[in-house]
Amino acid sequence: MALRKKLLESSGADTSLDLALHVEATAIDVLEEVKPGRSLYTNVEFYAAAIMKSIDLKPELFTPTFTASRVIGWTAHVLEQAENNVIYRPQSEYIGEL
Repeated sequence: MALRKKLLESSGADTSLDLALHVEATAIDVLEEVKPGRSLYTNVEFYAAAIMKSIDLKPELFTPTFTASRVIGWTAHVLEQAENNVIYRPQSEYIGEL
């Protein structure tokens, strides 16, 4: 919530942030309507492009910057998969041959 508060404080300074805030609010309303009680919200990654744009990061650096920030998580998944000899899919159940 601290990130969202900072974004709200900078609202009006960057149209990308304003758009992201509007889309988030609309999406949360729609999700509450079609998936009541699920408490589905955006995560910090939702704002990645708007934040990178607001700090004047060159657009060609968006993907590498996002990717660099995800490498640790991807590496952890690879190590976990290798250690357990299973594909990491927390919301799926593997039904194939072992």
